[in-house]
Amino acid sequence: VGFPHICTSYVLVYYTQVLNSYSRYGFTVEKVTPDCFEVSDSTLRNPIMCMASLWNGGIHKLRVLAEGDDWGTFLKAVASLFCVKVMLHFQFRTLIGLALASLFIVFIVYEQCEEGIDALVAMASAKIKCLVDRVVRDLPAVRNVLVSSKASYILQVMLAMTL
Repeated sequence: VGFPHICTSYVLVYYTQVLNSYSRYGFTVEKVTPDCFEVSDSTLRNPIMCMASLWNGGIHKLRVLAEGDDWGTFLKAVASLFCVKVMLHFQFRTLIGLALASLFIVFIVYEQCEEGIDALVAMASAKIKCLVDRVVRDLPAVRNVLVSSKASYILQVMLAMTL
């Protein structure tokens, strides 16, 4: 039995006593009909379908990553994991403080320097896109070299084992 259970029980006992005292002094408490608790099928189906769609999308992305054909998705996953790793080095309190401060500061700075920031973002996104395209273009060639070197190594080991 933890602290939240004790708090919840005290709150329920308190509300029961308050409602009981209202009925003693002539106040009437209206009963809630069971119709208020009915939920339509569409109200339940929409969030469930959304969750199923998110799950299927995640499984599809994992399958694409496992196949190793989409280097863009792989680089996005690596960059996301690296960002999470960097954020884990900071204290949670520091991250929340930075997030709250940036929520207020970013909009003010953007209003004052909108053209400069837009130009900087456009230039950075073009450079990053060029870099990612170059890396992705070069990766399959590196992968083929590695696969062929592994195959030749395996063949050499197998030949050495037969001799």
